[in-house]
Amino acid sequence: MMALRDGKNKNKPIHLFQQHIQEAMTRQLTLEKDLQNVSIGDEFSIVFQPQVKVSTNEIIGFESLARWRHPLFGPISPVEFIALAEEKLIIYQLTERTIDYVFKILETRKREYSFTGIVSINISSLLLEHVVFIEFVRSRLSYFDINPKQIEFEITESVQLFSSETVLSHLQLLRKMGIRISIDDFGTGYAALSYLSHFPVDKVKIDKHFIDQIDTDRKGEAILKSIISLIKNMELYMIAEGVETADQIRFLKERGCDHIQGYYVSKPLTEEKSDMVVKNGCYIK
Repeated sequence: MMALRDGKNKNKPIHLFQQHIQEAMTRQLTLEKDLQNVSIGDEFSIVFQPQVKVSTNEIIGFESLARWRHPLFGPISPVEFIALAEEKLIIYQLTERTIDYVFKILETRKREYSFTGIVSINISSLLLEHVVFIEFVRSRLSYFDINPKQIEFEITESVQLFSSETVLSHLQLLRKMGIRISIDDFGTGYAALSYLSHFPVDKVKIDKHFIDQIDTDRKGEAILKSIISLIKNMELYMIAEGVETADQIRFLKERGCDHIQGYYVSKPLTEEKSDMVVKNGCYIK
């Protein structure tokens, strides 16, 4: 009897592991199915985080960020659902819906508030391999009454981005349309100076990892100084993300960083709250 009980206890961890795997697979399949059909609304939303000009405290634009609160699983990390969307090629339809949504908001703000700021949209480098995406963007620029120079595509540095002649050609087409190109998470991935020097880029976003080094890590701070100096020498705009303290702002301002973004300025805002920011003059105290 004791041996039988011991055998059952030994099998219990295996059973729990199998149950955990089954639950994870079910969750993954459910998220994949629901992500294919999700529309921008209560469950899937776009929020807007202000971007500020360091020298004047003027809000010069917003980064649009996707958020997903699943009815069964609750908030899903953007890292998780974007990776899933890329893996299952749902990223195409998801990005098209986001572009339509953001372009419509920009058109409304231009008409009602004479808004001239920039709105950035995160774009997967996978999309840049396909001319059909470029033509989709061209068609939406024709459909909506917006200034293309108010649109910025943020693209995370990657092997696909810097090693593809097709991507390079398509980025050049987007810039000819008037769209600005920004490299996201600069310094954490694949980018090399030789690539950055000949790529059609307007702005570089310095990753939060480097901002966190300010006043905490002398070597990291030295690297950040070098990055800022490099970007300035290449005559590109720069924005620091993840700014959370006054000391970080002071450091960035002293070294000529153009723009900042982070919780010290503002957390991401709903469409309605960001509308109020635009309506009230686009400045922070």
